[in-house]
Amino acid sequence: MKPMPLAVVQLSLCVWALSGASAQAQDRFSLSGFGSLVAGKVTSGDGYIASYPTLGIYGKHGGANFGPDQRSWFNPETRLGLQAGLRLADTTRLTGQVMARGADKYKPKAEWFYLTHEFSPELDLQAGQMRLPVYMYSDKMDVGFAYPWLRVPSDAYSLDSVNYTGARLNYRLNLGDISARLSLWGGKDKDLNSRLMSYLFSTQIDRRHSFSGVVGDVSWGDLQLRATYTRDSMKQSTPNPAQAFRNENFKGEFYDLALSYQAGDFTLLAEWNKDRPFYSSWYLSGVYQFGVNSAYLTYSRFILDLPWEKHNQVAIGWRRDIGSNMALKFDVTRLRDQGRNPFSGAANPVIKLGAGHATVASVALDFIF
Repeated sequence: MKPMPLAVVQLSLCVWALSGASAQAQDRFSLSGFGSLVAGKVTSGDGYIASYPTLGIYGKHGGANFGPDQRSWFNPETRLGLQAGLRLADTTRLTGQVMARGADKYKPKAEWFYLTHEFSPELDLQAGQMRLPVYMYSDKMDVGFAYPWLRVPSDAYSLDSVNYTGARLNYRLNLGDISARLSLWGGKDKDLNSRLMSYLFSTQIDRRHSFSGVVGDVSWGDLQLRATYTRDSMKQSTPNPAQAFRNENFKGEFYDLALSYQAGDFTLLAEWNKDRPFYSSWYLSGVYQFGVNSAYLTYSRFILDLPWEKHNQVAIGWRRDIGSNMALKFDVTRLRDQGRNPFSGAANPVIKLGAGHATVASVALDFIF
C-alpha cells in the first residue's frame, strides 16, 4: 500500500481539526482558497517561459526545444490553492497550504506548513515550511487576485527556489502614520533534479541551499518600501559525470529593493534585484484604475552575468473586477532577446528560443474564496 502524499496528510490534519471542532470553538479555525484559470497562446516565436520557478511554458505547435509535455495553452499557469488555519492557543496557530498546478499535472503539493507563536502584538516567531521572503509579492505570487497584472513579472521573479524549511522572527513597529516590520530568517531547501536548472542545461542538476536573510518593510500613507538581503550557501552537483556542475559550492547573495506608490487612481510599482554571482533583473510598472477596470504597462529586463542571456519584456494588460472576489484579465507580452552565445554567436541558448523573440497573448480568471 502506497503512503499518502505529504501534502494530503498535512491538509487532512487541518480539515480533520475543522470537522471535529465544537461550535463554540469554530472561531479557532479558518479555511480559504484561491485560484487562477489561465490560457495563453504564443502568437510569434517558438515559445515563452511564463514562470521560471514552476517552469510554466507555452510552446508554439509543440516546438521540440520546449519538450513534448509543454504544448498546452491552458496548463502552464492554471492553479488552485487551499489554505487552512488552526489556532492551537491564544498565541499559537498552525497554517497549511496545498497547491495543485497545471505545470505539475495538478498533483497536490504542500507549499506552506508552519507554526506561528506571538510573544507580543509586536513580536512573533514562525517555524516550518514557508515561502522565501525575498520579493515584494513573495507571499502572493500564486494569488493572482492580489496583484494587478495577469502574472508577476517573470524576469524579476525568477529564483529557482521558492520555499524553505526553517524559522522567521518578525518585529512590527508603528509610529504615527508610519508602520514598519523587520524580519530575520534562515533555513534550508533541498532541490533534487532542479526543475528550472535541469531544464535549462538538459541534465539533472541537484541543489542544496542554506539560507539566511533580513527583510525590512515600511509603509507611509500611499508609499510602501521593501528591502531584502539573503545569503545562500549552495551546493550544486549532478549525478552525470560527463556533465559540468559537479560538486560546486557557491556563496551567493541576493538583494531586492521594491517600491509601491499610489497617487489617486495611478499606482507606480518598481522592483530591482541582484543574484550574485549569477544575474540582475528589474521591472517598472504603471497601473491606472478607473472604476472596476484597470490598465497596466510593464517593462522588465533580465541580464545574466555571463554574456549568454540578456532580454527585456513589455507587457500591456487590462483587469476588470467581477464582484469582490473575482477578476478577469487580459495580457499581451512581447519578449525581445539580446543574448548571444559567445562561442557560436547563436541566439539565446539559455531559454531555448530559436529566433530569440516571442509574443504571447493570455487571458485569466482569478478568484478567492
